[in-house]
Amino acid sequence: MPQLLNTPLMQSQRFARLLAFLLLLFALLSDKLGWFQNLAWYSLDHSIRWHAAHAGQPHPDILLIDIDDDALTRLTPQLGSWPWPRSAYAYLLEGFAEYQVKSWVFDILLTEADKNRPEDDAYWLETINRQPTLFLSAVLLPSAQGRSEVANTLPAALALQSGKPDIRISALLPLGYQLLPERVGMINAVSDADGVFRRYPLQLAVSNNGLLPSSVPPQAGNWLFPSLPWRVAAQAEGSAQPKQQQLWLTYQSEQAVPYPSIGFADAFQLALNPQPEHAELFHNKILVVGSSAVGLADLKHTAIAPQQPGMVLLATAIDNLLQENALQRKPDTWLLLLLCWQLVGLSLLYQKYANFSRYVASSVSWTLLNCLSLVLAVPALMNIGWLFAAGPILLWLILSCAGFNTLAALREYLQRQHTTAVFGRFLDPRVVASLVGQQTVSNAEKCQITVLFTDIRGFTQLSEQLDAAEVMALLNRYLSIQVNTLFAHQATLDKFIGDAIMAFWGAPLAQPNQADLALAAATAMLKNLEQFKQSLPEQLQHFDIGIGIHSGEAVVGLLGTEQRLEYTAIGDTVNVASRLESVSKTYGRVLCSEQTYQLLANNYPLRPVDSIQLKGRQASVRIYKLGD
Repeated sequence: MPQLLNTPLMQSQRFARLLAFLLLLFALLSDKLGWFQNLAWYSLDHSIRWHAAHAGQPHPDILLIDIDDDALTRLTPQLGSWPWPRSAYAYLLEGFAEYQVKSWVFDILLTEADKNRPEDDAYWLETINRQPTLFLSAVLLPSAQGRSEVANTLPAALALQSGKPDIRISALLPLGYQLLPERVGMINAVSDADGVFRRYPLQLAVSNNGLLPSSVPPQAGNWLFPSLPWRVAAQAEGSAQPKQQQLWLTYQSEQAVPYPSIGFADAFQLALNPQPEHAELFHNKILVVGSSAVGLADLKHTAIAPQQPGMVLLATAIDNLLQENALQRKPDTWLLLLLCWQLVGLSLLYQKYANFSRYVASSVSWTLLNCLSLVLAVPALMNIGWLFAAGPILLWLILSCAGFNTLAALREYLQRQHTTAVFGRFLDPRVVASLVGQQTVSNAEKCQITVLFTDIRGFTQLSEQLDAAEVMALLNRYLSIQVNTLFAHQATLDKFIGDAIMAFWGAPLAQPNQADLALAAATAMLKNLEQFKQSLPEQLQHFDIGIGIHSGEAVVGLLGTEQRLEYTAIGDTVNVASRLESVSKTYGRVLCSEQTYQLLANNYPLRPVDSIQLKGRQASVRIYKLGD
């Protein structure tokens, strides 16, 4: 559709490009500064849950031994209140020996010596020394917490990499760690800024400044300590170093506890009274001992559940390492390519569609297509283990559509304002409103129109009887009456030429009944003349008007400079109408051409009067007179 106005906003894409640039800039800033981090966490959790629902099966070798609230109650008569004596765990290890367990993994901290029950501690130390597949947990602390030791005084096998010898290590180490340092791992699960646990570190670095965040790459001179999941998986795989610094956990189910479990109380009774029929249940299993009891405060807020036992995170990390199916957190920056594609499309649509409704429909469709592509791409990428936070980009797609629609609305508003300002001088307000709504005017076009010229005869003699101010007042009153009549008949007012008026029909809006409107307007103008003359003194009533009407093609559009534009018609059709008005002095007050006569749908009191040769034309023009 041709554009209505010749303004910078309408003709160039500078504003659209500027808006696209600003949207992309703010999207980059939001990605770097985390403006929509909560939305990113939400979309990550949604993707993780979706993946969990469609992931594979939990590793069949993992079995949980749960210190639940039931165990705390049932074992109180035998073991007393929590914490239990270490001998309880020793009995468990000894009693399960005939079940040929693959590995024992303790997700409980057994750190401080029990001063009241030293014999239980001694039995525990003796037992773990006979367990080649037992893994114990430890926790590294920030340097300001807990008792610290010089790093090089610790067993070398406790660390993956030795660093500066004078670095001090703050940690909660298990009782007897010196007996099996190569089977002690850290359980420093890492929560994100929103308090949700989605990752598990495989190695932790300690520098002169203390424990480093798991997201910070270790440097030369740092001490590196392995996590407990890596210790367990490394023994099974024979790996010497973690392949990555942390795991983004792949949950194998949407259940809070996806692995088979047995309560500690039942397991303890089976240890005291082994039963051969249970051998298959525990044979060659990785037994993870942990707690789901509310009072032991080892419940974590994860992407799967608001209260998930910490041992499930540990088991999931072990599972991911054994099955090599941990998620890979990819940078979200590449998703900005989709936003770039969105902005390119919106800019092209903005250039193509000047009509607001059509633009909104196309921009919304384009945005929905891109949003759908993103929504379908995320699960496809999750199937190969790639994890993205699609939420912020999805929001930017919607915001970009809203931004461009706002710009299109502003363009529509400015078009309407300018259209009203330009054409309000030439058209009836109702026609202007229709014109603004349709936006069908171009800067210049050739179209079929009907032109009307009218002039006052005897005005020079009339003006000689009045002073200048009275002449102008009289003329303005007359012209106002006739212009209102023209507007009432949907005419476009072209110009005033002294006391003459030029108007036409057929532009800027097409009018199939333009000839009928012109004849009806001429008839009304004659009546206006008689009424106007009756309102004047008798000595001022001696004047008349002539009207010429002709139909044909003409070039119609805005003519002039930026300082002054006129909406006008030019061409032979205009000249013929002017000539007919001139010869109306001879043939009658209202004359129309054969071309106009042929276009009439209604009957008017017209009769042919002559075929005349007009100045500047070779062919003669057959003319018709209105009235007697």
